[in-house]
Amino acid sequence: AGGGGGDGGADAGSAVAVSAKEAADGAVVAALNARAVPLLLRAVRMHGQLREVTADAWRLLCSLMRGRGFVKKIAADGGAMGLLLPALRSHMRDAPTAAQLVLAVRMLLPAVPPKPFVLDGGVETLCDAVRAHPTGAVAGVGVRALQMLASLNDVVRASVLEAEVLRKLLVAIETVGARADADADGGASAAEEAALVGPTVGLVAQLARGDAPLLARLRLQAPAAEVLRLCVRQAGSEEVQADGARALAGLIVDAASAAELVDGGGLPHFEAAAAREADAGAAAEEEGGLSHSLVTLLEGCALLLSRELGLPPPDDVEAYSDEGVGSMASLVRGLVKQRAEREAAEEAREAAEAEEAAAAAAAAAEAAAKLAEARLTEEERCERGLPPAKPDASPYATAAFGGSEAPAADALADGAKGAPAPVEDQDERNGAGEEPAAAGSGMEQLD
Repeated sequence: AGGGGGDGGADAGSAVAVSAKEAADGAVVAALNARAVPLLLRAVRMHGQLREVTADAWRLLCSLMRGRGFVKKIAADGGAMGLLLPALRSHMRDAPTAAQLVLAVRMLLPAVPPKPFVLDGGVETLCDAVRAHPTGAVAGVGVRALQMLASLNDVVRASVLEAEVLRKLLVAIETVGARADADADGGASAAEEAALVGPTVGLVAQLARGDAPLLARLRLQAPAAEVLRLCVRQAGSEEVQADGARALAGLIVDAASAAELVDGGGLPHFEAAAAREADAGAAAEEEGGLSHSLVTLLEGCALLLSRELGLPPPDDVEAYSDEGVGSMASLVRGLVKQRAEREAAEEAREAAEAEEAAAAAAAAAEAAAKLAEARLTEEERCERGLPPAKPDASPYATAAFGGSEAPAADALADGAKGAPAPVEDQDERNGAGEEPAAAGSGMEQLD
């Protein structure tokens, strides 16, 4: 067929593929007619403790179930899920066997009622498998199964968050991404990183549908900045971008985180993703598509920013939405700029108030020091090396006469008494030969 020319070779190849599919379908029909599914389930039930029997039996069952819903229904009705979970718990340490069993769980989930699976600890078992093998096929398929289950209700979401499986996944993605950046294995790490990022971001998007307490726990395990980083790492994947936008819409709950999306380069990244989608001719208004998810995310950011700024919701937000991602991104940029300007003005005002408060405190301290100094006695002032309050108030000032060391205060006290100087006795004056003053003399007048 290869030497028969281009068109002839392609036709021959297609014919071979069709024949192979028909042969496979025929083999499946023959196997089903021979009751292969019940026999394989019986082998697992009887010899499930043997790793080789378990791995081979489930490998054959997965081959029969792939793309055939009626085979899944036969297996589910035969109690396949009840055999899978104990087998996964028993053989979890062996990565190839665990990968095969996790794949079987993922294929059977649509065919079984979810409540018995959840009540039987199926969510916790899958989380344990992913935590035991955070890279490779176990993590990739296991996280897809958890993503499907997390879409059910908050009970499942709480179980996934309780297991903290996201922390293990993010650490593993960072390790694999570092190897991919070094390109030490010829691109194998890049492919492994892509196989982990897609399911992980999808799981975060489903967990972001939880209530407020669950969202608070989710933000601790998978911050918005980390989800944005994963989206940037896998910029070529439209699925990752759409799931990332849905995840961020749940993780961003205040104006600060909305501003971080802008400051972290999220707007240009998502604008470029929307432009690639438009170039590919995708329906931008399709619900659940990339552009629809991005517009929903940016609408939420605009409302959060407007609320913090004290502005009414933009009247033309619907018009912005109709114009697409670029228009909504411009609206969000403008609001983030207003928020930054207001924060700068508030910081300047707070700095001025702090400076005024410091100056007032310094003035009050100086006044208090002066008041305390004024209350000191002269002795305390001298002991502290301060000048006297008055020039003549020194306790060691000398008297004006005689050079005595009598304190000035004593001299002032003596002078303040106002007592007349002592007068000599009249007899002593007469005895000294002095005549008494005549009556009416000037001395008498003076007296």
